[in-house]
Amino acid sequence: MPSSHQNPSGAAAMPPVRDREDIDPRGSKRDRSWPPAPEPLPFPVIDNHCHLDFADGDEQFSVHDHVARAAAAGVDAQITIGSDLDAVRWTAALLASED
Repeated sequence: MPSSHQNPSGAAAMPPVRDREDIDPRGSKRDRSWPPAPEPLPFPVIDNHCHLDFADGDEQFSVHDHVARAAAAGVDAQITIGSDLDAVRWTAALLASED
């Protein structure tokens, strides 16, 4: 089971800034299970709008888990969106923690 608080090296990972219930009160009533992993894309792509600071779904994944799952599907890079100051601070802290 993926950990939301460790990266692959076992070091502490950045916890998410917020979850679905913070912005959508219906969140707990909807199906939040993850779909099966897709087949890899025929060519690499860049996801130019993702929210890695956002915890969503019934099963929580770390940033490293999300990046690995995207890479397995053919997504070579991701651009996380800073939709508010907390998200921007989270992203800056994540980048500062990476070697």
